[in-house]
Amino acid sequence: MTFKGVFSAIAALLVIALCLVSGYKYHAYTHPVTTTTDTIMVYDTITHVIPVTEYVYKVDTVYYPEIVEIPADVDTALILRDYFAIYAYERSWSDSTVFVNFSDTLSRNRIIGSSLLSYKLLKPQTTIINKTEITNYSSYLNIHASSDFGVQYPEIGISFVGRRYSVGAEYAIRQEAFKLSLGYNIIKFK
Repeated sequence: MTFKGVFSAIAALLVIALCLVSGYKYHAYTHPVTTTTDTIMVYDTITHVIPVTEYVYKVDTVYYPEIVEIPADVDTALILRDYFAIYAYERSWSDSTVFVNFSDTLSRNRIIGSSLLSYKLLKPQTTIINKTEITNYSSYLNIHASSDFGVQYPEIGISFVGRRYSVGAEYAIRQEAFKLSLGYNIIKFK
């Protein structure tokens, strides 16, 4: 083996190593990884009930002006029926974390009973789903080196590989000749 043959083999190995290193280094730029995040909110569907057995209320005195005009037509029966009637009221409060519903019963201008206090938690449970997609391009620029087993005829070349075809140019070092290559892709592997 001559010095020129050994030098050609070392040059071919260096070109192959350079191609492997550059392909490994720039793989992240040509094949980006896309991560999408989806947040699912799960709300509480159970209404929690707290029975109210006793309601403590305070009587407060309200002061009116000294002169109150009473209309001439006063229906006393209607006033008494309205005074002794029983009214049911529901009150609701909510903020970002809880919804509260409270039921009261009123008669004779005071609360006579509170029957139900219910609440529902509104703070959602968050579930995050990450989906990762790897974008794979199908067009490549390829630098290659080839030789026979005895390293008699080394060649260095460059080619463009697309989805359906490939085009390349090679240089045979010993023969000092350029070669062109054309190809058509018939099978695609994942």
